[in-house]
Amino acid sequence: MGRKRLDDSKADDKKWLWLFLKIGGAVTVAWLATFVLAVACVRQDGLAGQFGDVFGSINALFSGLAFAGVIVTVWMQREELKLQRQELEATRAELRGQKEQMELQNETLQRQQFEATFFQTLAVFSSYIDQMAIGSGSHTLSGSQLFRSLNRTLLGSYKIEKPKDFDVIWEKFLLQYRDIVEPFVRLVKVLLNQIQFHAPSRESDYYVLVRARLDNDQLVVLFFAGLSAQHQDLRFLAEKCGLFRYLTDSGWTAEGENLKSSYDGTAYH
Repeated sequence: MGRKRLDDSKADDKKWLWLFLKIGGAVTVAWLATFVLAVACVRQDGLAGQFGDVFGSINALFSGLAFAGVIVTVWMQREELKLQRQELEATRAELRGQKEQMELQNETLQRQQFEATFFQTLAVFSSYIDQMAIGSGSHTLSGSQLFRSLNRTLLGSYKIEKPKDFDVIWEKFLLQYRDIVEPFVRLVKVLLNQIQFHAPSRESDYYVLVRARLDNDQLVVLFFAGLSAQHQDLRFLAEKCGLFRYLTDSGWTAEGENLKSSYDGTAYH
């Protein structure tokens, strides 16, 4: 594009040079012709008085040439303004392209920063689950056995609690398991909030990764946590991302379906 502008500029310079040479040549020829005519008039008897009138015609000639020069100048200015407008439009287009490129680079950088933080948090979450344990010696429960025990405890409390007060059920549960369960619930909320606020355009892709890391017994713990007043934000997040899509009714009471209706249907889709 820069080479094209340079070539156009050289072509314009040649055009104006030829125009000025033509005008200069015409003026020179007119001047020479007038000079020859004036000399001839002076040499002829009776025509010397007309010598001054000849210069009057020369004035008219040069006035016409001056007027033509003004017209040429205006036309040149018009062409110059036209070129300036074209250059401004080209500059605007280039700036728009640079802006779009910068926005794309910024979006890519933000996504990379988010993914670095998200996967680091996911790794911390996975590590914490692997390290969760209660008891000691041969009575230590960890991993899937731990969450299966937590699942049975919550469902057992639900069966005997009259009326079904989820805040009471959750608080009784935390009296025994607060130190290991609360960090687990908070980490899940951190992951879901990161997705919601930093990756809204691709949130479904990242929600899949979180759901894939949770087994059914872990989902039961989160299910009851979201029904407590303490973790209402988890309930909102669960309904937004379909957190309980793979939650099964295995081991639930006969009121399992009624219990699941405590959440909006979006929590299961």
